[in-house]
Amino acid sequence: MDTIYAAVGIDVSKKKLDIALLVNGKTKTKVLENSAEGHRALLDWLGKSKVPLSALHV
Repeated sequence: MDTIYAAVGIDVSKKKLDIALLVNGKTKTKVLENSAEGHRALLDWLGKSKVPLSALHV
């Protein structure tokens, strides 16, 4: 099994979340609303990245 190197950085402000996801040297970014709906969307987005949440470094 290949090792996955993954990290997420989240810049939190009153209205939005600026998110950067680094997986094996490749970066994806996303901006979401800082609300319950935005938090759910963040978990959905991270789930679609196919990186196990247990392997993700924050």
